[in-house]
Amino acid sequence: LSLEDLEHGLEQYPKLDLYLYSGELDTFSPREGCTEVVSRLGARAHYTNFLNSGHDWLYEKQIWNDFKKE
Repeated sequence: LSLEDLEHGLEQYPKLDLYLYSGELDTFSPREGCTEVVSRLGARAHYTNFLNSGHDWLYEKQIWNDFKKE
């Protein structure tokens, strides 16, 4: 999935925001990839970097709370 594909997909769903997460200790998927997406998508992209997590950031409680928001 390219960034252009993501932008096009979000154009079709104007009420849908994108939530991105990364772990500061993650060597597999570093945060730089998320920051590029946020800079392109602006206010529709919500990004959280968990300082004490690696690739296991999915276990962070905030993620599940964010899913419940919408």
